[in-house]
Order: sequence, then C-alpha cells, then structure tokens
Amino acid sequence: MYSYIADLVRGVVYLYHFHDFENVVVLDVRKELAKGAHVYDLPKLFPRTNAAADFDYRARSELAARKKARLPEQELPRIRLTRCACPVRLVSCWRCD
Repeated sequence: MYSYIADLVRGVVYLYHFHDFENVVVLDVRKELAKGAHVYDLPKLFPRTNAAADFDYRARSELAARKKARLPEQELPRIRLTRCACPVRLVSCWRCD
C-alpha cells in the first residue's frame, strides 16, 4: 500500500510505503520523464517493515484460502486430452465424441 503527495508547482512526488511517513522516496517528475519509459520495483525502494510483512502474509493467506474455498481440489474438472478427427483439433468435439 502506497501513499503519495504531489507538489505540482515544483514537479516533485513524495512516495510513502505502508503508513511509514519517516521513509520517503522523492521523485523529480522532470528527471523521471527525461529518462524515457522505465519502471521501478516499488517495494525495493523502501526498507521492509514488520507491519508491511505481516500485512503481506495475511493478504496472501486470505487469498489462498479464498481460492481453495472456491474450487476444492477434489472438485477440479478432469479433462481428457484426445485428438479429434476434425480438421481443427479440439480437446472435445461434439462430432467425434
């Protein structure tokens, strides 16, 4: 989770990570645009905090639980991979089954 403050007059963006307002990344918009198209791995710009790590762990655990509850492993559809005699090869075909 990131927060930012944009100083439009100076062309500067102050970027903060996960409610930690003591560690700030300052981006000069003019310099960033002059570099051309590029990306940053935002988490690597900030020190890892226990609060952010705990949030990340809980979010991943909740997502995994939701995926498991939605489609339990024993209910996964079984697909029989066969070649169809049709000109277009399909996994299952109403003409060839």
